[in-house]
Amino acid sequence: MNHLLRYLAAPLLGAALLAACARQEPSPSPTAATATTQDASAPNFPEGFETGTKTAYTTGTITLGSGAWTLNDALLGNTSADAKTGSQSARVRNSGLLSMNFDLSGGAGVVTVAHARYGTDASGTWELWASANSGASYTKVGSTVTSSSSTLSTASFTVNVAGPVRLQVRKTDGSTNRLNFDNITVESYGTSTGGGGTTTGGK
Repeated sequence: MNHLLRYLAAPLLGAALLAACARQEPSPSPTAATATTQDASAPNFPEGFETGTKTAYTTGTITLGSGAWTLNDALLGNTSADAKTGSQSARVRNSGLLSMNFDLSGGAGVVTVAHARYGTDASGTWELWASANSGASYTKVGSTVTSSSSTLSTASFTVNVAGPVRLQVRKTDGSTNRLNFDNITVESYGTSTGGGGTTTGGK
C-alpha cells in the first residue's frame, strides 16, 4: 500500500516543483534618473540694450533689462549704420564707458561681448574691466580688443570672480571713431566649462 501511495504522489510532487520553478518574481522597475540643469546665465542677462532710450552722448544713467547702467560718451543707437542684432545697440565714442551700476551677487565666470565699428568709421579699441568692490576700483580683464569690422564679432573674457562683481566696457583709443556693443552675456561663477585663459574674437 505504501509503495502505491509513493507511486501516485511522485508525479504530483514533480508537477508542484516545476510550477514553483516556473513562477518568477516581478523585477523591480528601474528608477528613472532625474536630470538636473543649472542655468549658467547671471540674472537678467544677456543684455541686448533693447530697453531704455538714450539719444545723446552726454553722461546719463538708464534702466536696461539687466539693471541700471551709466553711459558716458555713449548712447543707444538704432540707425542702419549701428551694428546690432535687435532694434538697437550701444554706441560709444572718444573714451566712452558703459558701466554697470549694480553687482552680480553670483559672481562672473565667462563674459562675452558682441562688438563692431560703427558704419564707415575706422577701427577702434576697447577693454573689459571688472570691479569686486561696488565700483570703487576696477581691474582690466584679458587683452585689449580691436573692432575692425562693421558686423558684430564676439569677444570672450574669463573673469572668474566668485563674489559680487560689476563690469565696465571702456573705449580706449580716444578717437572720435565710434564702436557698437551688443549682447553682453555673463555666466555666473562656477558654471563655466571653458578653459582658464582669456580669449578674444573679432580683432
